[in-house]
Amino acid sequence: MKIVAGVYTARPDPKFWPMFLRFYVKNEKRFNMGFAHVHGRPTAEAQKEVVYMAQMVKATHLLFVEDDATYVPNDILEKLVEADKDVIAPHAYSRHYPYQSMILAKRFTNMTISKGLPAGMKARGNLIPLNDKEGIVEADLVHFNFTLVKMEVFNKISKPWFAYGEVGETDCWFCDKLLEAGIHPYGHMGIRLTHSNVDDHTKPFLLEMHGPKLLMEELDVS
Repeated sequence: MKIVAGVYTARPDPKFWPMFLRFYVKNEKRFNMGFAHVHGRPTAEAQKEVVYMAQMVKATHLLFVEDDATYVPNDILEKLVEADKDVIAPHAYSRHYPYQSMILAKRFTNMTISKGLPAGMKARGNLIPLNDKEGIVEADLVHFNFTLVKMEVFNKISKPWFAYGEVGETDCWFCDKLLEAGIHPYGHMGIRLTHSNVDDHTKPFLLEMHGPKLLMEELDVS
């Protein structure tokens, strides 16, 4: 086994690099880890580059890492590897109100995540956050923060692997490619990643603080 951590950064959270380096030092020898870093490139290009870097060193797995994770559990990589899925992500909440899970299922089976519904409806409103699920769950869309992908997956899906669809997110595009190839991503709900300081502890406070303000803005109440 050889795992490459593919990190792409733009404006890293101040907590990111200290957290990531602790994680890397802890896991480097056990998982024969390598490290690929791309900075300041468009997300789709950066993701493609870290895949190529992982292929060059004949990695078995690629761990996609984004620069707004601020905490991961000590055993995160052990649990992701143990799950033995083609694509598996830890649980994380969106950093935007109302801070829903970024492990999601499609509401309609015929919808394409990256392009919205055939009738032109946007897909994001037709994805179900799997907030209350437990254990390892099959999903249709997962985020790319500390998400582990077996390298053989890139031989099974068509190029371009990463691009921006109408919804605007490369994770939507990639997960569409997976589903077209008959591969479902999975979420590990037992691994709780802190995403830009949003986690199980801070979410209730953030909802209480931001909810009324955003509601007033929506209703145009001053």
